Amino acid sequence: MASYKNKEKVKKEYEFYKNSSLTKIAKHLYKNYILTLPSEYLSNINIKDSIQNECIAMAQEAKLQALDWGFTSKDISQKTYIYHGINDEEVDFQAAKKSSSLLSSCKFEKLENQSHCDPKSFYKFLEKLVDAVD
Repeated sequence: MASYKNKEKVKKEYEFYKNSSLTKIAKHLYKNYILTLPSEYLSNINIKDSIQNECIAMAQEAKLQALDWGFTSKDISQKTYIYHGINDEEVDFQAAKKSSSLLSSCKFEKLENQSHCDPKSFYKFLEKLVDAVD
């Protein structure tokens, strides 16, 4: 997986995602990501699902991230919320924190002892979301 510390490598990776077919991206992700995971990760239900579906969903996500959406984070003025667990092994905590700093009206909440999409945190998030809409 590309390191954010190597910006040129990340830029090259995103160009590949932007300009390649989903099949080609999926094969690339399988070879350069899935096959590099420690064996204990391969039993993860999300990883198993990705492998069973030939990494197409991963390829769609990569392509979506690489496309130009016609706006940047600086253009987003709506109130936004990021709730992120410090034990998340799928999305780096510092990346989430950095993302929140790029949004002008973002409230960032660090979730102690929570992982990625932890059910308890998710329900709390939904309650806060409903309260914010009311």
